[in-house]
Amino acid sequence: MRTKKDRIRHTLSFEIIGLLIFAPLASLVFGFELHTMGAIALVGSLVATVWNYFYNILFDKAMLKLRGRVQKIVPIRVLHAILF
Repeated sequence: MRTKKDRIRHTLSFEIIGLLIFAPLASLVFGFELHTMGAIALVGSLVATVWNYFYNILFDKAMLKLRGRVQKIVPIRVLHAILF
């Protein structure tokens, strides 16, 4: 399983990159000011970050219980993505 530090680094990196891409594009598309769209995106990102963190921990624990290991094969990666 990933370490807590690795999970946090991965999750934060993903969300920061998403915010840097989403906020300016959404501001242009929807016509909101950047700071308004940035605030909306930040709240959504915080919710997504918390869900992502706990979902992945629970999925790994379920894999450990059901399979005895957390290494993912392609069908499990697909299931992981669909359930997310």
